[in-house]
Amino acid sequence: MDQLDELFRQIDAAYESCAPALLEERLLAILSEGCRLFGEDSPEAASLFSELGSYYRGSRNLAASERSYGRAVSVLKERCGEDDPNYATALSNLAGTHRLMRRFEEAEEEFQRCLDCFRRTVGKRHILYASGLNNLSLLRLDQGDLPGAAALLNEASEILAGLPDKLDERAASLVNLGVLYYRSGELKAARCRLEEAVSLYEDKLGTATPHYHAALRCLALICGSQGEPLRARDILQKALAAARRIYGESHPEVQALEKQLEKLSDQGGDAS
Repeated sequence: MDQLDELFRQIDAAYESCAPALLEERLLAILSEGCRLFGEDSPEAASLFSELGSYYRGSRNLAASERSYGRAVSVLKERCGEDDPNYATALSNLAGTHRLMRRFEEAEEEFQRCLDCFRRTVGKRHILYASGLNNLSLLRLDQGDLPGAAALLNEASEILAGLPDKLDERAASLVNLGVLYYRSGELKAARCRLEEAVSLYEDKLGTATPHYHAALRCLALICGSQGEPLRARDILQKALAAARRIYGESHPEVQALEKQLEKLSDQGGDAS
């Protein structure tokens, strides 16, 4: 195992063993060690900055996420150039944070640059291109362009269907499609996609991902609207437990799930 692989092994172990209050400190220590080993302006350090950006984005510290991803983009642009898939991947991560910050024009330009790079370098039947389409579809969804989002997601799904070794990405795409169908009022199609995604996470991929509890949360809404309050309650309880394992008690996602469960109980979804 080389030194970078060992650092990422340590990151995985930190997510599994560290209390949420101590996780940031541990990740920063691993980043510091990586910068010492490889140099602060190395591609290896850029990969660690990207990992830190993902942690901050998941914690909804978007300013810190932007700084971390921005550092990775700057390093890779200098070391690898703009016609490199690694640079485009880092830029896509930064664009995702800008989307959450609702800086839509900036995110749009960055996502389009990523797709152009992937098209030139790895081609359109590659997981990176499919991921780029998926990311852009989320921006379309935030902008209220449901037909545009659906077109991008369906194109991505067609690519992923031909990549059987990319189940994680396939599951995430199913979650996004399910949410899109739910927002479009197509509840049968939404439920089908979400249940398939949940099965993939529970049976093959593991549940330590925000996509898992997002799928459960939307699935609970569908069950509640279709006259299955007890089923909806059970699904929400599972989603809440999954979110707590990732974020702890005080995270906005956990609080939102608690409110959703309380509302459902008030409407008669509580079996007691």
